[in-house]
Amino acid sequence: MKAILEKFMKQALLNAKEAWGETSPDPMVGAVIVEVGQVVAEGYLAKSGAVPAEKDVMNKIGRIPAPGSSLFITMEPRASEENEANLEQIIKMGFERVVIGTAHPSSEHTGKGIEYLTRAGVKVSSGILDEECRNLNFIYNYACEHKRPLIAAKVATTIDGKVATRAGHSKWITSDIARADVMHWRKFFPAIAVGATTVLLDDPKLTVRIEGEDEIAPIRFIFDGKLSSVEMPLRGIFTDEFREKTVILALDNADIEKFKILEDNGIQCWKFDSKSNLIPFPEFCEKCLENGLSGVLFEGGANLVSKLMVLKAIDYLFVYRAPKIFGDTEALSVFSGRECLELKEAITLRDVQHTILGDDQLMRGYVKNP
Repeated sequence: MKAILEKFMKQALLNAKEAWGETSPDPMVGAVIVEVGQVVAEGYLAKSGAVPAEKDVMNKIGRIPAPGSSLFITMEPRASEENEANLEQIIKMGFERVVIGTAHPSSEHTGKGIEYLTRAGVKVSSGILDEECRNLNFIYNYACEHKRPLIAAKVATTIDGKVATRAGHSKWITSDIARADVMHWRKFFPAIAVGATTVLLDDPKLTVRIEGEDEIAPIRFIFDGKLSSVEMPLRGIFTDEFREKTVILALDNADIEKFKILEDNGIQCWKFDSKSNLIPFPEFCEKCLENGLSGVLFEGGANLVSKLMVLKAIDYLFVYRAPKIFGDTEALSVFSGRECLELKEAITLRDVQHTILGDDQLMRGYVKNP
């Protein structure tokens, strides 16, 4: 029985992934309807604000399912006022069983959708492929549970933990396969962030470029308190076709003329109080949530990521590692700025996942500070 339930939940998961990177700030959710051991309808949440997955799949079958049918859905439907009609439709459809992958992560909704259906006499099975269903939405889940965006960082290193030679050369440490995987995760996050030095040295596009798909851009944050990256000629991130997605984070005492240049080029600017001489990270996180951004992926540079690590501001880490060794103590290390005298003082990762990407590897997981 378990194997059969997992088989159909895997199909619901595949459906959810059809909307990869399109649903923020909502989760990715997939669903299937099964009659006599066969999938007869498939659905998913296509984008933020679209009809929920359970509504989509019921619309697609367009009729009352056969007796003994089941509805599979990757995340527990919310028992909220705005979703009550969809729960009632599930009940009226007469499903023998509703199979749920994982509970809703919000404390306001956890278990309430299951309770609503159970009270109406619907048999509910939950926790089917729970880990896979939860992992699909780890950004959304974190934001729900912690009431702030998930802050992630991506680094690409050699075996000895270097991100550039002593001369500053870093293109490319990892392979084409690994860099293509980075695009996959860029699409997953609603926002990407870099520091001013990265903009000045690399002039990065920070867009999602996947073969066979249109180039798109998430929100592109630049941490630049003094607006040092705003110099003529302007870098491409300030002038390209996605410039409306560029947001520069600056202190309110930065150069007035540079603020005007940004305004003239249609670049958004989030200004912060200059008393501390640093962009206040808690305020940045609050503003992200206000703007519907449940997660931010920091891609560099090493100084910015190191500062965030010291501040214990990074929640999740992606480490791409190439089979290369510099063996040079003067080469740029991926992390710095901490004092670690004993092993127990080391930062570790939990819920670690490993992926082989050609000759490279990806290690990712939640950051656990000592």
